[in-house]
Amino acid sequence: MGSSIGSAGGATGATLGRPCPLPRTGALPQPLPRPPATRGAAPFGSGTSSSRILTVLPDNTMDLGLAAQLLKTCSKSTAMTFLDQNISFMVDYQFFRQIMLQKGILKIDQELTLDKSSTPIVSGFATNENAFRQSFANAMIKMASVDIVVGSAREFRKYCGSLIQQIGRVARFFRKHRL
Repeated sequence: MGSSIGSAGGATGATLGRPCPLPRTGALPQPLPRPPATRGAAPFGSGTSSSRILTVLPDNTMDLGLAAQLLKTCSKSTAMTFLDQNISFMVDYQFFRQIMLQKGILKIDQELTLDKSSTPIVSGFATNENAFRQSFANAMIKMASVDIVVGSAREFRKYCGSLIQQIGRVARFFRKHRL
């Protein structure tokens, strides 16, 4: 969140007082002050099997049926899969239902169900579509009021591993605002 992903980069992102990426949602520090946003909903998209952020075996948090399906899909290094296995082009509460069923494609999404501070939020959204819709609408309103990073103020990431930092920032933003 707040950065562009590109092919050029530098070390400036590491010197702006930003926290390092952390592997567990429970270990995330306090959110960044006033995080700029350039994107909307996270469950909308796809990932490549070569991506290091996909939840693939031997991860024991993933549904075994989904893991077997992904192993077949990801046998090709260029294969892609949708982040939401049921409704690929729609942002709705089903995403939370899927991660409650251990069918999260991204490891960080699946870990939302394992952390004591985020589990009630995930469970609430998974069982109450209206609560999800209201919270999502509120989040979009908040994001609309944030300054958009443009021009030379943007960051361009050279390595795909930097995407993990982006995901951590998104998680911190959502945890701060209880979204």
